[in-house]
Amino acid sequence: MPELKWRIIGYMTLFCVVLILILWLFQVVLLEEVYQSVKRSEITRSAASIARNIDNEDLDDLMSRISQENDICISLYTSDGTMVAESHILRDCILHHMPSDALFKHYNDAMNNDGRDFLTIPRGGFNNGRYDPSKFEGSVPKSDEGMGESLMLTEVEYSKARSQDMVIFLNTTTSPVTATKQTLQAELILIVVILLIGAVVTSFIMARQISAPITKMSLEAKELAQGNYDVDFAGKGYKESGELANSLNYAACELSKTDRLQKELMANISHDLRTPLTMISGYAEMMRDIPGEMTADNLRIIIDESKRLSSLVSDVMDLSKLGANIESLKMSEFNLTKSIESVIERIGRMLAGNGYTIEFMCDHDAIVYADETRILQVVYNLIINAVNHTGEDKRVTVSQTVSPEAHSVRIEVSDTGEGIAKEDLPYIWDRYYKVDRVHKRANIGSGLGLSIVKSILKQHKALYGVTSEEGVGSTFWFELN
Repeated sequence: MPELKWRIIGYMTLFCVVLILILWLFQVVLLEEVYQSVKRSEITRSAASIARNIDNEDLDDLMSRISQENDICISLYTSDGTMVAESHILRDCILHHMPSDALFKHYNDAMNNDGRDFLTIPRGGFNNGRYDPSKFEGSVPKSDEGMGESLMLTEVEYSKARSQDMVIFLNTTTSPVTATKQTLQAELILIVVILLIGAVVTSFIMARQISAPITKMSLEAKELAQGNYDVDFAGKGYKESGELANSLNYAACELSKTDRLQKELMANISHDLRTPLTMISGYAEMMRDIPGEMTADNLRIIIDESKRLSSLVSDVMDLSKLGANIESLKMSEFNLTKSIESVIERIGRMLAGNGYTIEFMCDHDAIVYADETRILQVVYNLIINAVNHTGEDKRVTVSQTVSPEAHSVRIEVSDTGEGIAKEDLPYIWDRYYKVDRVHKRANIGSGLGLSIVKSILKQHKALYGVTSEEGVGSTFWFELN
């Protein structure tokens, strides 16, 4: 593909060529036709003016003015051939050369043509053949070259004052345009040269100003593609270039965050996979090699770590499916309150003996329209997240608030932990985002719970968020209609 600057130069040159062709068409090719049309309109308007004032006592003054301003010879006759008035300004007016019987032939033609007859006569026709170009040497005019034309208009108008038709003869000549054409052609050649040079220079300057920042950003984009996220896009010159540079800078920043989080995700998942695998392998070898270690406690540890490993793998798969929108929601009406109570009871059995207290506060049952399985997964992950981060009192509070006006249900899950700093709040929904930058293995779950919560609630187009105060605790919430 051609470069942008060559496209701009090509388009500008093409525009100039089209402009030159238009100038050549109207100033050279169609010059004579346009000029003839103007003269015809001029003599027609003059005839109409005289006809409208045929009975005006100052008609002579009007004829004289029209004759002088428009270079028109005018003769006014009665229909029986009597001269009434005339105004002649042309030296070779055909009204002087034409016999009266030939002149009044046009009166009869006009009567047969709604009172008007238009005649065009080559001016060379009055040479009577005296000019013969073959008698001369060199470049000489042809017999009819540059002679122009003579236009004659016959207008018939009835005179109330004279009670008869009045015949208006008008004659004008078109000046030769050969010299004018030659002058315009010479000027047009100069204009072509100036326009083409100007177009190329101007378009080259414009192309450099437009393409230079784009070319620079293109090179920087290649560096970005190679993993250099510190590249700075600077779009100078035009608003569009600046907006493109801002968009690329934003993209580079987001890619940098994504790359960092991806690396952290891989490191943390590897850590969480390695830990249960190590414990399972270690306890299994110990039970195999050491007599008397085949105990129920050791088997329970292997089973717990296997479940933790299975949970992590399942959460990674769920997160991948939700991100790719592979599974569609199975919407139905269900009792959200009863479902939350069942989740709390199930988690309570898991934490039996660990001292955790999960309190559920609600006024009455709430019926919602959603994917029950996915919403229960949201509630489960929020409670597990609160359990993993609650304070020393090991207390978690789940509250349900029904808003009849908004036709919505708000679920809040609160803990009494250390809280989250304000600058970290926008990122806690990211996969394996670490607030303290030190990866801590979750007591329960896989550590991907909040990412799964975010994906499910976005699929439901539900509102969700978090409020937190350092040293007091955090409250995660979502609303369903």
